[in-house]
Amino acid sequence: MKRKFGTKAILIFATSVMGGTAAQAGPSGSEMDMGLMPASGGMEGVGIVRPQDNVAMVFGNPASLTQLKGIFGATFGGSYVSPNLKLNGTATIGPDFATGGLLGGPVNGHSRLGDLAMPHAAIVQRYNEKLVMGMGITGVSGLGSDWRNVANVGLIADLKLFGAGMSVGYKVNDKLSLGGTFVLGIGSFQVGTLNNTASVNNFGISGTLGFTYDMGMFQLGGTYKSKMKVTYDKVVQVDAAGTLADFTLTQPTDITVGVASTDKFNSNMLIEVDFRWKNYSKANGYQDFWRNQWKIAGGISYKISEKTTLRGGYSFARGIAKNLNGTEGNLGELTQLFFPGAPDVGLGPDVAPVFADIIQLAQASIANGLWKQGISAGMGYQVFPNLRADVNIQYSFDGKANLVSPIPGSPQNLNVNGTLLSFGMGFSWSF
Repeated sequence: MKRKFGTKAILIFATSVMGGTAAQAGPSGSEMDMGLMPASGGMEGVGIVRPQDNVAMVFGNPASLTQLKGIFGATFGGSYVSPNLKLNGTATIGPDFATGGLLGGPVNGHSRLGDLAMPHAAIVQRYNEKLVMGMGITGVSGLGSDWRNVANVGLIADLKLFGAGMSVGYKVNDKLSLGGTFVLGIGSFQVGTLNNTASVNNFGISGTLGFTYDMGMFQLGGTYKSKMKVTYDKVVQVDAAGTLADFTLTQPTDITVGVASTDKFNSNMLIEVDFRWKNYSKANGYQDFWRNQWKIAGGISYKISEKTTLRGGYSFARGIAKNLNGTEGNLGELTQLFFPGAPDVGLGPDVAPVFADIIQLAQASIANGLWKQGISAGMGYQVFPNLRADVNIQYSFDGKANLVSPIPGSPQNLNVNGTLLSFGMGFSWSF
């Protein structure tokens, strides 16, 4: 095996660019969408048209707020998320300037990213027959890994991006409702090795516009969610002098459309199918690793008794890893990285240029972003006339990929696999 300098530095950056909590549930890149919410989580995150809990109303489609039964609703809950990430093969960690070749080494192990508890909360209030408003908090985005136990890696990266949202829904007429949401995202980012840790915090904003349209036996809905740009100041080391560079992550523009059955079709059963598209190719940071993604999800809810409702769902998404062509020369704003031990090749001591293998190594080290399928199940139980309890379980899988270097002669060949299991519950009040 060749020399191994720079492994920690490169993988710190690789996962820090895309790093996070692994709180994302379902094949949605870094986005959590509605996959962890108490009732929607049991239906694989569908709910753009007819959400079944108040958190999904506020953060899914604000136009659906007009579906509130009564004058007040509240939902409080949380999710337990357990990821399982594997990586093995041969990694390329930098140019061998002495020989003109590439430095690499074996990688084989599991990420030890800790399990996570994710809160959800929302309250909604009806002001009149047409106007309903709501507010809440939930997780917006997350991915991450901890490879400190794996030879040649030794790092941890953790990013938590939460959102506080305010929504308004307005019923234009008996068929059409419109709505809008403002979300303040609060990101907490930590990255380090056995010898170095750091923590960076910042915020970003985004907005959502939505509609629902009642067609009788079926209802249509759609949303447009704008980008959320968060810049983490001085988070990546780029030279031996300890210079730290900023890095920007932008949650992508998201367009979703859906169709759902209504009570006129079957008062005991709800079927909804949502189609979601994410513009990762225009999202800072993500665009170097991921391509645009589409996802289709279907969910069903069936009331088997006056008190008990069963739920289930399935989703499938396009593979998200971008095909690299070997010409990539930057990661976001960065064109160079700190490599301890690298000779001076014109960029300064211990500094090497970014190249395609580093980008691919980042794709591999966050395998949970590659998941393509998800299944879920859930149950709702009417504890009291005004109180319902919801539970759900969700499993994301099909995250296997073999990533081979696009650079001729490079030894990099990485096998990745990621799955995620989550459990959630919540209580919803209505008056």
